[in-house]
Amino acid sequence: MKVALDYFAAATHGAGIGRYGREFVRALVREQTCPHLRLLAWGRGTELGAEALGLGGPEVVREPERVNVRLPKRTADWYRSATGRGAESVCGDVQIFHRSAVFEPRLGRATSKRPLMVQPLLELPPDGSKAEARLRAVLGEMDAVLCGSQAGADEATRRLGVPASKLHAVTTGADHWLRYAQPKTCTELQEAGPPKLLVLGAISQMRQPRAVLAAFEVLVAQGQFPGVTLTFAGHPGDDAGAFQAALSASPFASQVTWIQVPVEADFPELVSSASALVHLSQGELSPITPLEAITFGTAVVASDLPAFREVLASIPGAELLDGGAAGEPSQDPEQLVQAIERAIESAGHPESRSARVQAATGHTWRANAKETLALWHQLAESRA
Repeated sequence: MKVALDYFAAATHGAGIGRYGREFVRALVREQTCPHLRLLAWGRGTELGAEALGLGGPEVVREPERVNVRLPKRTADWYRSATGRGAESVCGDVQIFHRSAVFEPRLGRATSKRPLMVQPLLELPPDGSKAEARLRAVLGEMDAVLCGSQAGADEATRRLGVPASKLHAVTTGADHWLRYAQPKTCTELQEAGPPKLLVLGAISQMRQPRAVLAAFEVLVAQGQFPGVTLTFAGHPGDDAGAFQAALSASPFASQVTWIQVPVEADFPELVSSASALVHLSQGELSPITPLEAITFGTAVVASDLPAFREVLASIPGAELLDGGAAGEPSQDPEQLVQAIERAIESAGHPESRSARVQAATGHTWRANAKETLALWHQLAESRA
């Protein structure tokens, strides 16, 4: 079996779909049953070496081909309009084209000769938005859609009408940072000083950074946790301006750090040293960020989204915030403050910390690769 995989985001993006692409392929090329892979990249970013991308080393069973297409987007769009052929046409005789980003690169018109199309789906756009309509159209062309949880797959059916037969829940990998650091003990955390709160992800409205900041201000003012700090690690997004203004006006700004250009190598220490991760979100179909935290035993405060609830509901020190009918994160500051207080308390309990680490052990990229590989074979056999 020959498989083409869109690798542009993996070579150019740090988090999100970029990390998914790198870690998935890193695990896949170490499997004995790894198929013939062609990694497709568009333009810049492919100068990164095999070692940096996890594609080299003695454990690699089959090193993939790398196909780089240096076409400007406008030229690629014209080519598709003129010929009906898209990104899949440069991949040669492959049975499956595994995409990364949802909207790019553009695909050719659907024909019986086009490879089978597989699309990972990590999050949903706002309800009723133009992006939602575009996403519905793209997913309609796919032969299979991957979600990081069964709850996420169910949500894709409910929101977008994707047939359940197309949707496949695969294990969410979250063990990538264990290559660089190991979970700390409660003693090590306590010796490191006052509690540390952490927020990962772009400073965007969907993550409600100002709500987290407001809750932190209440927490500090109460004085229960002297010296407590809050770190945001994420690029400026659509809420950056308003957040910066709120941070500048905060009476506790000296206890808040915003890392605007986070470095991948710094994340393991940030997460393992945190007392709790605070992760408010909307529309996520994969619980990867909360799982990244509990892999290190770190307590979590998260929105009560279906995909999060599926994984976190029974884990001690995982606090889920009540939401509205649409599963939107709660903005009740008092509820958020209380959840953070309970998470900090849980961070000091060795049994709870061990239970979180244990709960994450099955969420590996190897499991993700094995399940995806099985799906590829299933799809290929269905067309044969």
